[in-house]
Amino acid sequence: MGNIILDMSGAYDTDWCRGLCENDGFSYIDCKDIEGTDMYCDDLAITEIMGRIRGNETEPECKIYSGVHFIDSGNYHYMTRLFTGEIKASYNLFFFDHHTDMKPSMIPELLSCGAWALHVAERDSFIKKIIMIGPPAEDVTEDILTWESIIYSGGKYAGSDEFVSDILKGGIDFALPYYISIDKDVLGRGYADTNWSQGDMELGELFSLMEAIKKLCGGAPLGIDICGELPGKGSSVNESTNNKILDFLKSTGLF
Repeated sequence: MGNIILDMSGAYDTDWCRGLCENDGFSYIDCKDIEGTDMYCDDLAITEIMGRIRGNETEPECKIYSGVHFIDSGNYHYMTRLFTGEIKASYNLFFFDHHTDMKPSMIPELLSCGAWALHVAERDSFIKKIIMIGPPAEDVTEDILTWESIIYSGGKYAGSDEFVSDILKGGIDFALPYYISIDKDVLGRGYADTNWSQGDMELGELFSLMEAIKKLCGGAPLGIDICGELPGKGSSVNESTNNKILDFLKSTGLF
């Protein structure tokens, strides 16, 4: 499908975004006017968002999950569910987040930013393993761990070798395709400026773990999405980190 910037709140009305579109081939998709999208997403909004992402694409096999997707603030992390819902073969999901995003929605009939991963576990017949990296151990409750597909990784490792040793215990089939989702709230305040509570992972740690994932899986992911912007406005801290993430992805062949 290609690389996209999905502007849900106005977070990407910035020179950084315009430069990415002009110089790096990203497509800007304006969704600010769509109602029913903030934290929760109703069916009408989903239909409109997906229609705009597809645009004039006529290929029935269009893989909209492929490429790098900037998806605004964590309020819209449910977009990961919409992208991965287009994957029609067995796959694993690695997601970096300070939160589990496995809490039952207060409005069960709506997809939400706090329950999208639960939605994947419950309803995606193609998901094999969901590897959550970053939430505090006290937030990973028994009801989450009862899901056979869930593998919890705290993200606190002395190095990537320790991370690899840990997740090798989870019964992951690394031969399967995989998708990566990154919420920048997993990072410390020096690396991200978000509207949610944050972890303290350093950017170098994130890169080390992502490189380990690539080596284990033997290639690039099906797609990558990145959220964690400030709703409605840009942030020089976030733009700097976004640029570093893109440089890392390019240099390692992750996209």
